[in-house]
Amino acid sequence: MTSPALATVQLLGAVVAIALASYAYRHRDRPGVIWLVAVLFGNTVWMVAAGINYATGSTTVSTAMLQVRYVGITVVPVALLFFALSYTGTDEWLGRRRQLLIASPAAGALALALTDHVHGLFYAGVTPASNPQQIAYEYGMVAVPWIAYAFVLVVAAAAVFVRYATITEGVYRWQALALAGVVLMGTAADVLYFLPVPPTGFAITPLAILLSSAIAVGLVVRYDFVRLVPATRELGRRELIERMELGMVVLDADGRVIDVNPAAAKLLECDLEAVIGEQAPDSLPGPEGPAIAERTFNVDGIDRDVEIRTHRVDIGSGITLLTLRQLDDLTDVVSHDLQGPLMEIRGSADMAIATGDITHVDRVLAAANRIDDLATDLLELAHTGRGLETREPVELSEIAETAWRHLWTPETELVVETDRSVVGDPDRLQQLFENLLRNSVEHASSDHERGDDGIDTIAYSEATGDDVTQAQRTTRKSTRESNFGPVDERETAPADGGRIVVGSLPTGFYVEDDGPGIPPEKRERIFEKGYTTSPTGTGLGLSIVGRIVAAHGWSVRATDGPLGGARIEITDVDFVDDSEQIE
Repeated sequence: MTSPALATVQLLGAVVAIALASYAYRHRDRPGVIWLVAVLFGNTVWMVAAGINYATGSTTVSTAMLQVRYVGITVVPVALLFFALSYTGTDEWLGRRRQLLIASPAAGALALALTDHVHGLFYAGVTPASNPQQIAYEYGMVAVPWIAYAFVLVVAAAAVFVRYATITEGVYRWQALALAGVVLMGTAADVLYFLPVPPTGFAITPLAILLSSAIAVGLVVRYDFVRLVPATRELGRRELIERMELGMVVLDADGRVIDVNPAAAKLLECDLEAVIGEQAPDSLPGPEGPAIAERTFNVDGIDRDVEIRTHRVDIGSGITLLTLRQLDDLTDVVSHDLQGPLMEIRGSADMAIATGDITHVDRVLAAANRIDDLATDLLELAHTGRGLETREPVELSEIAETAWRHLWTPETELVVETDRSVVGDPDRLQQLFENLLRNSVEHASSDHERGDDGIDTIAYSEATGDDVTQAQRTTRKSTRESNFGPVDERETAPADGGRIVVGSLPTGFYVEDDGPGIPPEKRERIFEKGYTTSPTGTGLGLSIVGRIVAAHGWSVRATDGPLGGARIEITDVDFVDDSEQIE
C-alpha cells in the first residue's frame, strides 16, 4: 500500500533540509557549520529515499530505497560528532587520519548495506508487507554493531556540548546545553522507531533530525553562538587563563564579550558571568580599534595605566582578542637594567677613592650615561602605548633629517633617497626615526667589529685643527647627547664614513646601514622589549619602533640590505597621494 501523506511529509522535509543547508553553507566560515551542512545533506538523502519508498507500490523500488537511505543514515552520526567537536573548538586532535578512522565504520556499513542483495549480511531477509514501507525486514549480524556505533557517535556529540557547558559561562552555557538537547532528539526518535509507538515502518528519525538541525542552524547563524578562539578550547588552558595576571577579553565581530578572565574583570570592575554576551565597555577599544592603546582604570581606589593590545584572530568569524597589561611591569625593566650601571658606578667610585686614579671616573660617567639612555627609552616606551593623537601628511625626508639633527654622529653619512609622504603622527614618526637612526649609527660602517671581550670596537677620527689622527677606541654605545654631557671619546662615530640610507618601498619605506647586519635567527626577536645583542644596549629602541608601527597599523621586519648591513622595512603604510604631496 502506498502512503501519499507520509511521502509528502518526507519530501517536504527534504525541501526544508535543502533550504537550511543552502542557508548554512553561506555561513560556512563559522566554526562547525560545514559539518552541519553535511548533517543536512545526509538527512535530505534519508528523507528523499523514505518519501519515494512511501509513494511507490513496488517492492523492488522500496528495497532499493531501503539501501539508498543508508547513504544518509551513515553520514549523519559522523557529521554530528565532527560538528560538535569543530563548533566547540575541541577538534585540535582531529586530524585527517582520525577523521578517516572515525568515519571508516560508517563507510563499511554503507558498502554492506548497498550490496546486501549479494551477501544478505546487513538485512536478515526482506519480504513484501502491507505497511507504509511496502516491505518487512530484520537487521542482520553486521547491521547491529553499526547501529550501536551510530548511537555512540551521537551520544558522544551530545557529551561534547555538555562538557563545553561545564567550562563556559553565562548565556553560552545554556546554548551549549540546548545544542546537546537537539542532538539527542534524533537519538530519541531512533529509540521510538524500534518501539511500537509510531505507525509501523514510519521513519520518524529524519523528521526529528530535521527539526534539531533547524534549531542548530538558528543557534549557529542567527544568534551567533560561541565563536571560539584557541584560548578557550581546553579546560587546562582555561585554568591557565583564569590564573594569569594578564587581562584577556574576547570580542565577537559586533563588539560583544565572548569571554573574559578574572584579571580583566578586576580592571573593568565587572561581574565575570554577567558581562558574557553583553557589549564591551566603552573603556575598551572595539574590534576596529587601534592595535595598541592605553587607558586608565581605577583599581581598589588607585589609578592604573593599562596597555591594551588588539589581536584580530583570523578564523573567518571576526574574533578579536584584547590583552590588558598594567604598565607597572616597566619597573621590572628598570630594576633589572639599572643593576649593571649602578654596580659599575659604585665599584669605579670606590676604586677612584682607593687608588686616586682618575681614569676610573670615565667608567662612572659611562655608566651614568647608560642610566640616562635607559630612562629616556623607558619614557618613550611608555608614551608609545598611548593612542595616536593626530594623523596628518608627513614628509619622510623632512622627518628623517629632523631626527638626524638630534643625534651626535660626526662622521656617519645619512642619505635620504625618498620624496614620499605618509599619513601619520609626526611626533611618533620622529620617535621612530630617532630610534631607527640611532640603532643604525651604533652598527654602521664595515669597521664595526666585535672585540674578543665582547665589547664593540670601531675606528673613529679625532680632529684637532687641520690634523686628523686615526685611533682605535672602545665604545659602549654611540648615542645622542646625554643630559650628563658627552662621555669624552668613548662615544664616537666610525671614521670610515659609515653610511645610513632612508629609501622608499612599493608599500612603505626602509632604513638601512652598512654594518655587520642582523643574523637571521635573531631578526624575529629584535623588536621584543628588553632584547638586545649588545651587552650595553637597553633593548628598548626597536621595541619602541615596533609599538609605533603597530599603533599606525603598519608592519615592520628586519632583513638584509644592499649595503651588506641591516635593513628595517616598514610596510603597509598610508602614503599621501601624489596630488596631495606636501608643497
